[in-house]
Amino acid sequence: MSELAEALADLEEDKVRELVQKRLASSADPMSLVDELRQGMDIVGERYKSKDYFLSELIISGEIFKESMAAIEPKLKGSNRGEPVGKMVLGTVKGDIHNIGKDIVATLLTAAGFEIYDLGIDVPSDKFIDKLKEVVNARLECTVASAKKDGDATGRRNAAEALGRIKDNRAVEPLISALKDQDPVVRESAAESLGEINDIRAFEPLIASLKDKKSRVQNAAGNSLQKIMKELNNKKAVDILLLALKNRDPEVRRITVKAMQEISDPRAIDPLIEALKDEDVQVRDGAAKALERLGAPAVDPLLMKLKDDDAALQAKAASVLAEIRDPRAVIPLIDALRDESRAVRFEAIRALAKIRDARAVEPLIDVLKDADSQVRDSAAKALAEIGGGAVDPLIMALQDKSIRIRSQAAAILGEIRDDRAVVPLIEALRDQSWVLRSEAARSLGKIRDPRAIVPLREMLSDKDAYVREIADGALYEIERQ
Repeated sequence: MSELAEALADLEEDKVRELVQKRLASSADPMSLVDELRQGMDIVGERYKSKDYFLSELIISGEIFKESMAAIEPKLKGSNRGEPVGKMVLGTVKGDIHNIGKDIVATLLTAAGFEIYDLGIDVPSDKFIDKLKEVVNARLECTVASAKKDGDATGRRNAAEALGRIKDNRAVEPLISALKDQDPVVRESAAESLGEINDIRAFEPLIASLKDKKSRVQNAAGNSLQKIMKELNNKKAVDILLLALKNRDPEVRRITVKAMQEISDPRAIDPLIEALKDEDVQVRDGAAKALERLGAPAVDPLLMKLKDDDAALQAKAASVLAEIRDPRAVIPLIDALRDESRAVRFEAIRALAKIRDARAVEPLIDVLKDADSQVRDSAAKALAEIGGGAVDPLIMALQDKSIRIRSQAAAILGEIRDDRAVVPLIEALRDQSWVLRSEAARSLGKIRDPRAIVPLREMLSDKDAYVREIADGALYEIERQ
């Protein structure tokens, strides 16, 4: 600890005054004196915290510090005192004429390196606001100038970052200019700060930065574009998004469809449906999610696309309808079950499963005859998801001429687990086909109804070993509960 810091900490006013004058006369660095005085004030603060000093000692140390600073200040004006760690506007509110607390705070903050704007006592609120605006504006102008002219890339980068924290629209143009800086770190900081300000003017310059040679700049531009787009909610902004959806750059289109997931303007529906045909899979998936968010208004346009000649578009439209789950889609989706394209049939089945409308049950049972095994399996799962509404038609299907239909109906009834199916499944245990007998036994084990115990025991003597094995397992499931 220096002699000056110790003298201030011990509240030796005369000694502090003598040391300061002596050091200044010897052309000592005024900033070194300020640092030593700050150290002394730090010790005073520690002693106050430990209750070795009280309020009176704080006031005395503050007066000694201010007197010393007054002597040092003229010398500081001619030296490089460096940047303050921050700026603070102080004052007591209107009606408060006490200044002790304010002066202590001002002294401690000054000692800590802050630049203080002391408005005094009994200060109206509008004066605080005016002074704050003045300080912020001065900081903004200084920072903008630094961003433009600083010869050091680190300085330009710091200036760009500071402008992002200030979030003043006047910084937009300088930051847009900084997107062309020769240093990639500066360009990255400029892109990030434009995202913090959220000004529509940055949209096109940031799109251009997506093609920057450095990936870090591209990523920063992409993230900022997403932030800006998320805040867009006026007509002009939507128009810009719709235009960006046609951009040649797939990255721009990806960002655009992601942003459009946050808006609810019906004008976006047709362009988004068109984007379902985009060559980029991320764009297609993003457009699908945006249409899902739009919901009911998108249903009719999507239903029109179920009749399109493009099978890929038909399938994508069906997949979006699956997420919207609007009953208006049921009949068109049922029609799509007969489409030539396997992908269209598959997506139509998935959509009907999610909508869970009883009108789809019998058409889905018919799909169990589809030539494609994956389509059949998908229809079976859809019927199981529809649940109770599918039980009676599935029971009827146990009498179908096709063994495939009968056996799949039995299996689906086991997944639904509705006790209305118990008696029909018991009857199916006597079917000539071992496939149906085994599926009926398996499903009875899943339903776990005691009425099936005796019939299943009789199946233990079935002529087919596989049926006997399934019946034994079903009995175990029922009897263990």
